[in-house]
Amino acid sequence: MTTPRHFFFYGTLRRGLGNDFTRDIFSKFEFVETGTVSGRLFLMRGAIGPYPMLVPGRGRVKGDLCRMLPGFSACDLTRLDAYEDYYPDDPARSRYLREIVTVSLAPGRRVSAWRYVRNGKPPRGAPLIASGDFAQWMHGHRDGSARPG
Repeated sequence: MTTPRHFFFYGTLRRGLGNDFTRDIFSKFEFVETGTVSGRLFLMRGAIGPYPMLVPGRGRVKGDLCRMLPGFSACDLTRLDAYEDYYPDDPARSRYLREIVTVSLAPGRRVSAWRYVRNGKPPRGAPLIASGDFAQWMHGHRDGSARPG
């Protein structure tokens, strides 16, 4: 299998949900289209506000498929890994892992991409985002205070 030239973003790295880091890193990507991957999303709350945690499992998670532009460098990947709390040389210390996944696109197309997935089970009491769509959840809960669903 060849190394993917795509990433699947399902949380704070999705279009329209950005911060200073995402605006900078997106200059290294081109949006392809919206797709889905297998898994379940749980809601987390941190200093940056609400964010989702993807765990393997039954269900579908909606996100953005983005292609790395030719200028995407090893330094950019290191910055992205750090943003996602992933340490390639020490996976046991990582909150998330970067893995290759198949992204389902319409109509029936599939693309391999990198995604970040929780390293272990979600914390006890983390609420499920039943729709599998963090952007939709955020648009319905702008203040981040409402319950997921």
